[in-house]
Amino acid sequence: PVEVAEESSDFVKTTLETAVSEGWTKTKTVEELRKSEERMTIKKARELTKEAFDAKNTPVDTPVEVAEESSDFVKTTLETAVSEGWTKTKTVEELRKSEERITIKKARDLIKDAFDAKSEPIAIKA
Repeated sequence: PVEVAEESSDFVKTTLETAVSEGWTKTKTVEELRKSEERMTIKKARELTKEAFDAKNTPVDTPVEVAEESSDFVKTTLETAVSEGWTKTKTVEELRKSEERITIKKARDLIKDAFDAKSEPIAIKA
């Protein structure tokens, strides 16, 4: 979770988490923060953004593997995502909703594999 000073609103926290998880540019993040937090200075917005992105890039000690029992759920979610044409962002959100221990990176990797497999040409019998 992105650490934000106590006095910061939930909105700021949510914006930073979204920015990091969706890979926004720092410039876009600063703009979004200031749009809703008018009292926020550019300097403050930049500091918060930098902290959030730095925290994201800190290596995590224990990578989270998808547990065996969760694989059916993950498989089903990925199949649904591909067949219904969900965006990758929506798919990450859905995976993480039910698999709280899954990291964003792990979810993204699974999704990339699923979407890449979908785009491979399928042999069609005449």
